[in-house]
Amino acid sequence: MFLHILLLSSFNLTYEFLLTNTTGISSGGSGGASLTDSHYLLLMDLIGVQKQSLAKMESFVLGLQGKVNSLEADNSVLKRQNNLLNQQIADIRNVTFALKGELNIFKHSSTGSDILNFTTLQSDVNVMNSQMMAINSEIARLSSNSNARGQDFIALLHEINAVSGKLKSLNQTTTSFQNIATGDLIDVHTSINELNQTGK
Repeated sequence: MFLHILLLSSFNLTYEFLLTNTTGISSGGSGGASLTDSHYLLLMDLIGVQKQSLAKMESFVLGLQGKVNSLEADNSVLKRQNNLLNQQIADIRNVTFALKGELNIFKHSSTGSDILNFTTLQSDVNVMNSQMMAINSEIARLSSNSNARGQDFIALLHEINAVSGKLKSLNQTTTSFQNIATGDLIDVHTSINELNQTGK
């Protein structure tokens, strides 16, 4: 945002200078006026090219920022899913521990009903263990996806830094050209004044 404001300020200052300097030399000779117009048109063309390049770079940066925002949102979803799975694992573990405690009691019983209950509880424990294995597998998958998202995020940050460097370089180039063009217009203005003085 700061870079965008800086670029707009730079172009506004350029236009103000051009308006100030071109209106004060309209009374010169035909040769001087033609030279001033050519400088002005050349300056406007080059500034237009610079503006188009900067607009493309800014659009590219906005696209990258959108990707970063999307990755951050996906990462938040993965974190919430991971927390939910961890809570489910904790609940299943609590139930499993309770079932194992009941199994230990039934193991020491010799009645037929207790043996039947023991068989049922053993089946429940097997189901719980199977669910825990499935949840652990899902957590491993989510962790892998999260790591991959992290690598994509880092790559996008590198791209944004590279584009920011290019934008800074373009801004410096524009500033240098403005300084050169300003010097040329001042020289032309001085030459026209000298010609006017000689004509008097």
